[in-house]
Amino acid sequence: MKHLLGLGAAAALIVAGSAFAGDYHDYGNNCYECSDEIEIQLVGEVACSCEISFDQPVAFLNLSLIDTFVSGVQNLSVTCNTDDDLNIIFESLNGGLLHEDGVELIPYDIRLGGLPVAFSTPVPFDGSEDVSVGVNGTGPLAGIYTDTVTVTVFVD
Repeated sequence: MKHLLGLGAAAALIVAGSAFAGDYHDYGNNCYECSDEIEIQLVGEVACSCEISFDQPVAFLNLSLIDTFVSGVQNLSVTCNTDDDLNIIFESLNGGLLHEDGVELIPYDIRLGGLPVAFSTPVPFDGSEDVSVGVNGTGPLAGIYTDTVTVTVFVD
């Protein structure tokens, strides 16, 4: 009787042990092994990067304001590591060519691919277009006239 109780207790421990040991898998060699698994998520990010450049920005320097119409043309190129649509904005610091004494302002226009661009208004951009600056009129005051235009390209 003692032996039966001992065998029964041993069988109960084996059954109890297998119930808590985890999952069993047959790995093709008829050997069942105890195993567990966990999933690992991998996440990476590549930051958006854009490079904007003019071929030769000197085309906009030293515009002669003696003639009634002067212009400069340059190709603007943008390379971004995204497939999203590009947009471009031109913003003027002075709103025109401002005389060095701040007393006279000569208006000008900017064209992108031949089309006029309004300052501070985003427009679609294909990544490479000619930008032209046209000045209509002359400055009555002798001196230097300047403006700074900030060109910003962004993706949608």
